[in-house]
Formats: sequence, structure tokens, C-alpha cells
Amino acid sequence: MASASDPVKDLADEPVDHRFKGLPPDAQADGLTVGQLAAQRRGLHTGGFTTPVLTLDADALEHNLAALGTYAARHDLAFAPHGKTCMSPQLFRRQLDHGAWGITAAVPHQARVYRAFGIRRIFLANELVDAAALRWVAGELAADPAFRFVCYVDSVRGVRLMDRALQGAPARIDVVVELGAGEGARTGARTDEDCRAVADAVAATTTLRLVGMGGYEAEVPEADPARVHAYLRRLTALAVEFDKAGRFAADLDEIVVSAGGSAWFDAVADVFAELPELSRPVLKLLRSGAYVSHDHGWYTRLT
Repeated sequence: MASASDPVKDLADEPVDHRFKGLPPDAQADGLTVGQLAAQRRGLHTGGFTTPVLTLDADALEHNLAALGTYAARHDLAFAPHGKTCMSPQLFRRQLDHGAWGITAAVPHQARVYRAFGIRRIFLANELVDAAALRWVAGELAADPAFRFVCYVDSVRGVRLMDRALQGAPARIDVVVELGAGEGARTGARTDEDCRAVADAVAATTTLRLVGMGGYEAEVPEADPARVHAYLRRLTALAVEFDKAGRFAADLDEIVVSAGGSAWFDAVADVFAELPELSRPVLKLLRSGAYVSHDHGWYTRLT
């Protein structure tokens, strides 16, 4: 019996054509596949490549993949790196090989790409209110028991829109309440009381399941270590409060607590290490994504 196709490895069988910016025009004329062209190991400056062409340093890439994978394991963090920057299935595969729990997305079409390439755990760092996308997620969950999907909720109105779109859907969707990092933040419930109201709205539905708390500490106004740590402690304090109050779904195997851009991942590790024991195991989920190919100058100035 033939083995199932691997969609990531199958990318090497794609013909070199107009879809590939920067690759040598003669490779298309000769009918080469991407894998065949790569096997020729042509010189970047002498092999017919056109500009602009993006290159990666293989040694630096492997170092970065290993470094944050090791860091997350050392600090007892699960890791769902954000995939929106590279949108590269090959890099997703390597991140998973280095211990990543799953891949984070920002919008539904990114999640669809992830699923096309076999990603089985997706954290959508946004409130998802698009009806068609919600029904697609529910269908994926029903069709694949191994698929795990989690997204934000940050408003009572958003919860109601999600609930309406999911009426009659074949599966519930797991959600975490997002605590906003301040008035200037793009998303997130602004106050602790807002978070409680959102949690109560989720509990009133039959289509959503509250599994934890989440946030994005990089949007803390005038961020410095003290302010970032204070925000993260608000996030974890709400997780503790919600657990004691029974706000999380009763049928959970684990409670999700998630944060982490690429600027303050060490602060996330510090604060998440302080989390007390809850009623169920805690999935401490870090979502840094820019570590693979990052702007070193930007992060040096920022942190």
C-alpha cells in the first residue's frame, strides 16, 4: 500500500515557474522542479538568480530554531511560534521538529494554509467572528479528532456573533479570553471586569468552550520590564481567579495560559513560572515567532 503524500516534501516537486520570484529563468525553460534546482547548488551570484531574491543563512537558521526550542523546554513552556511572517511550511515543519506544540496564526486564511500542510495544533491570536471561517474550523475539528484549535475572545458582542455563526455546527470551538495590554492595544478586553463578562458570555453558549486566558505583552504602553511583568501578572491572576470560580469548562484536560511576542519572551517565562497549581494541568503557551529570521537591530533597541 502506497504511503500518504507529504505536502511539505511535495513542494520540492513543484515546477519552477512564474510563481517563484528570483529563481533563474532558465530553470523554468529547462522544466526543472524546485528540488532539482536546489540539488544543483548553483552559486547565488553566478547561477542565474534575479533580484530581489531572499536568502537565509542555514547555520543561523538552525541555531535560532534550536535556541528557542531549548529555551522553551528549559522553562517548561509549550511553544506555538507565530507563522504569519514567513508563511513557510518548510520552516513550520522544522519548528515542530524542534519541539513546537503548534503554530500561531493571525487570520483565518493562514490557518487554512497550516491545515493544508498538516498542522494539527493552531492558536489563532485573534477573535474570530467571520461566519464562514468559523464553520470551516468546526468542520475541520469534526473531521479530525486529532486537530486542536484555540482562538481569542475579547468582547461580549464577539461571543454572540460567534455563537450565532456556529448554531448547528458539528463541533464546539475552544477559546481563551484575551486581556488587552492597554487602551492603545489593537485587541483584548480592557479591564478585569470586561474579562469576567466575556467569560460569562462564553459560558452561556453551547458552541464555545472557555479553556484559558491569553494576551500579547508587546503592546503594553511605554513598555519596560516592570510594566510588562505587571501586565503578565494580571493575566495569570485572572487565570487563577477564573479557575477558582469555575469559569473554565468542566470537561478540560488542561487550562491554557498564553502570551509571548519575540521582545519579552523572558518576561513570560518569569511570570508563568510563578503560576500556582490549578485544578488541572496548565499549558503555558509561548507564541514568539520572529526568532527564526528576526530584525536583530530592532529587538536590540527594544529590549
